[in-house]
Amino acid sequence: MKRSTLEQAFYREGAGYGLGWVIDEKHDRKRIYHGGAYRGFRS
Repeated sequence: MKRSTLEQAFYREGAGYGLGWVIDEKHDRKRIYHGGAYRGFRS
């Protein structure tokens, strides 16, 4: 996978969401995750 693709997926300045992943910080550490739910679906 290209580095540029990873940067798009896991970095969104100000938006908090990058190509399907929630991106935020907790306890001064970057978190990248997805809760498993999407418009009528839940896993």
